[in-house]
Amino acid sequence: MSSTNGMNGAAGNAGMSAVEKRQLSEDFSPQGQYRIATKEAQAAYQDALKECRQSGSDRNSCMTEAKRNLQSDLAQAKQNLSSGR
Repeated sequence: MSSTNGMNGAAGNAGMSAVEKRQLSEDFSPQGQYRIATKEAQAAYQDALKECRQSGSDRNSCMTEAKRNLQSDLAQAKQNLSSGR
């Protein structure tokens, strides 16, 4: 007779949040990390653009800085991919 702790298969993930489930299934290969980094960079860019639109002062420079940050983040992700990090 075997004992189980009730944490097998899909039932073991029943009490987990969506974030916890996603973390368990993340791809930790360099390509997977690159995809994650680019998604995060794009999301940060969209958030920054939203903030730029809501701020009344110097919207153009805000959007330019947001774009510059996106390009920097994407370049860093690419560098990490090529170095195997």
